[in-house]
Amino acid sequence: MWQEFADVLPRIWTQEEISYDGKYYQIPRREVLPKPVQRPHPPLWSACGSDETARLTGSLGMGGLFGSEGGPDRVQQLMALYRDALRTAPGNGTGPAPRAALMTAGYCHEDPQVAAERGTELVGWYIEQQRERARLVWRDYDPATVPSDYQAYYARDQRLASGPHPGEPTPKEVRQEGTKFCVGTPADCIRFLELYEALGIEEAILLCAVGPAQHEEVLHTLHLLGEQVIPHFQAREPHPAV
Repeated sequence: MWQEFADVLPRIWTQEEISYDGKYYQIPRREVLPKPVQRPHPPLWSACGSDETARLTGSLGMGGLFGSEGGPDRVQQLMALYRDALRTAPGNGTGPAPRAALMTAGYCHEDPQVAAERGTELVGWYIEQQRERARLVWRDYDPATVPSDYQAYYARDQRLASGPHPGEPTPKEVRQEGTKFCVGTPADCIRFLELYEALGIEEAILLCAVGPAQHEEVLHTLHLLGEQVIPHFQAREPHPAV
């Protein structure tokens, strides 16, 4: 169903009239309005949380969204699968150029002690919410009926829901490592983003309203990102000759 949707949506956006006869979608010939202003059409993205989805996303020529909670090694593995599949994707450059983006939690404070203490609290909340999601999403589901292409997700979520496991790093250790979430001082956030930039990540999507984070904390994070972190990367960009 997902693949059919990814196939039919660009047609709706770009063709004067559309008809489609698939397994899940049957659309009689018709005109769909309004059309997007962006040409040829807005980019399509897909989360790449498993080997399978990374390959599929690349094969369809879509932008890849990679979660940072697995750490840089896991992102690098998924990126390699995505890029390999992207090389054989159809389209011949007719659609928006696919890009790789990182999805992560974001918290920034100029005081290292505040960044450490509050950052650890927010990381802990984020990790526990991931566990709770894993518990709830399969709560009333019969394991015998899990589709084959969801078996890997089911197994992953079962492990996650049963944790934390012996030897698993604490939220404090995760925050101190500084490789799974964009949390810390402006310098810490810069190092984090440069780490993933080196892997080929081109954009970062930061969840700054992390659970218990107060509105003022979110605004302060955005202020520091705009004042110190973004300018760091802008300063490295070549300027056009006058």
